[in-house]
Amino acid sequence: MKLKKCKICKQEFEPKNKFQLVCSYTCANKYAKLHLKKEAENKWKQEKKVLKEKVKTITQLRNEVRVVFQKYIRMRDANECCISCGASVSKIWDASHFYPATPFTGLIFDEQNVHKSCRYCNTYLHGNLIAYGLGLIKRYGIEYKLQLDNKALQGRYKKYTREELNEIKSIYINKLKTIKP
Repeated sequence: MKLKKCKICKQEFEPKNKFQLVCSYTCANKYAKLHLKKEAENKWKQEKKVLKEKVKTITQLRNEVRVVFQKYIRMRDANECCISCGASVSKIWDASHFYPATPFTGLIFDEQNVHKSCRYCNTYLHGNLIAYGLGLIKRYGIEYKLQLDNKALQGRYKKYTREELNEIKSIYINKLKTIKP
């Protein structure tokens, strides 16, 4: 058989079979301890990940979900122009809410309420809401806009639970996987 280097002491040795990684009993003992230590470290990393998820506040979790949701909206509307001004070119695209997220918490993750918008309209014109409303009617029709208005009246305030936020996050992660960039 061909000579191998021991995984522990780095000395060359002739292995008894192709699976032998170390040269002696002493090195085998050290290798086993090293392997057990790595397993314990990996187990701790997994436990730590679970613990970190448990101590996240609802606000932190909601912000994580917003990132995923808004990325989905930008990808969903990738071939659309700005809902407000009709611009087809922008350095940065946003996912703009027609009914603002803060006072209308029930519509934060409503796809009907959020569309791709240029940074200028969304940030500097605070959503450019009059043009946004006209853009919704132009793109989808008056019924769509009226339906959104009814949703805003009925579901203005919503307090999300940890479970709801985790479910919404997984839904949009899966939706992102189905969209081709």
